[in-house]
Amino acid sequence: MLVSPHVAGRSRRRRGRADGFALIDVIFVAGMIALLSMIALPRLLMAQQSAGAASAIGSLRAINSGQLVYALTCAAGFYAPRLTVLGQPPPGSRDPFVSYNLGYSDTVTRSNYIIQMSGGSYAGAPAACNGMAAGDGAQALAVIDAAPAEQRDLGRFRLAEIRAALLTGDLERAGRVLEGGVLLPDVREGEPALHEVWLDHQVALAAREQGRPVDAALEAQVRAIVTIPQDLDFRMSS
Repeated sequence: MLVSPHVAGRSRRRRGRADGFALIDVIFVAGMIALLSMIALPRLLMAQQSAGAASAIGSLRAINSGQLVYALTCAAGFYAPRLTVLGQPPPGSRDPFVSYNLGYSDTVTRSNYIIQMSGGSYAGAPAACNGMAAGDGAQALAVIDAAPAEQRDLGRFRLAEIRAALLTGDLERAGRVLEGGVLLPDVREGEPALHEVWLDHQVALAAREQGRPVDAALEAQVRAIVTIPQDLDFRMSS
C-alpha cells in the first residue's frame, strides 16, 4: 500500500501533538496546585503557630515551677527577679532551678516567643542561698507605706514588712506586725517563712538586750529557749 509523503508527515505531526502537553493543561495543573496550596498553607501555619505556642507555654510553666522551688527552698518566700538567678544552682547541687536554655540569660527566645524577666532584689528580701543579694529594708518600708491599705493587709505584704523592719533595726514595728497576726492563705507545710521571721525577731531583741551583735552562738541560744507560737509554726511534723 502506497502512502503519500504529505499524508505520512501530517500523521507524525498529529502523534507528536498527542504525546505532549498543551498550554491549557499546564495552566490547569498550575491552578490546581495553587488552589491546594491556598487551602493547605494557612492550616500549616496555624499548626506551626500552635506548636510554638505550646512550647512557649511549657517554658513558662517550667519557670513557674522553678520560681516556686526557689521561693520555698532558697529565698524565704521571695521569687527570683531574673531568669539568670534561677539559672544559678543552690549550694551542694549542680542542678539550677530552671534548665540552662531558660536560665542562661534574662531574655531568651523559645519557638519565636521572647521571654524576658529582669529586675533587682525586692526591697526587704533576705539574701538567697544561691548568692542573690538581700534587698534594701528602707526602700521596702517606703513601698509598703505607699501601698493601698488592702494590699498592706495581705499576708505576704505583712511578711515583707516584718523583714524590712528587721533589716532597718525597727524591732518595734516588726513586733507590732507579728502581734497583729500574719495570715498566709497559700502557706504550705514545711514553709519556714513565718516561724523563721519570728525567730529572727527574737534573736534581734536578745542582741539588743545583751548589747551584742547577732551571731551563730546567739541564734543557737535563742532557738534553744524560745517556743514558736503554734499559729506561726508550719514545720513538717515527725
